[in-house]
Amino acid sequence: RTQRQPTAAPSELLRFGMTDRRKNKRPVIASLVAFALLGLSWQWSATCFGKKASKELPADDKAKIISLVGREVVDSRGNPTVEAELTTGYGTFRAIVPSGASTGIYEALELRDGGSRYKGAGVTKAVKNINSIIAPKLKGKDVRLQRELDDFMVQKLDGTQNDWGYPKAKLGANAILAVSMAVCRAGAEAFGLQLFEYIGELKETKFD
Repeated sequence: RTQRQPTAAPSELLRFGMTDRRKNKRPVIASLVAFALLGLSWQWSATCFGKKASKELPADDKAKIISLVGREVVDSRGNPTVEAELTTGYGTFRAIVPSGASTGIYEALELRDGGSRYKGAGVTKAVKNINSIIAPKLKGKDVRLQRELDDFMVQKLDGTQNDWGYPKAKLGANAILAVSMAVCRAGAEAFGLQLFEYIGELKETKFD
């Protein structure tokens, strides 16, 4: 004689069914939330990165530069290069300049020490320019104004020009680039964006 399997009560079937449906809905709900947050992010970005965003940004004291320090470090190839460490109310951000091997006539000037130390490749002069010239002038400025700060360093603080543009021969391109990269990282954090997202926004708005 075949025995019948016990039948679950309607309330149990309903409970199990609701549980399964809830489990199935979780990925859908998560996706909807993600899309909603993404939409808000793009809407917020569009508001902040308008054509004249730098003139319309709301005040944010946390985005101001508290301190800026330059130092000499050694890269993965054993070459000395420049690191900049920048602090705002959002945290501390560091950037290390890549030490390039090419020296074309159209390239910006890497400021090196010369002499026997590191076979002349030391960067203490560039580091000194960060600590004694660039840092005092940038302290208190808003890291969200990337182009404004870059132009200030290149055209005002350095000011050297040739037939091809601004070689950055006075302060050193390695000093200016290290600071600019640190400012960019700090700016991304101030806007609540990933670095790649922030750089994309700067590109789309032509740094304005």
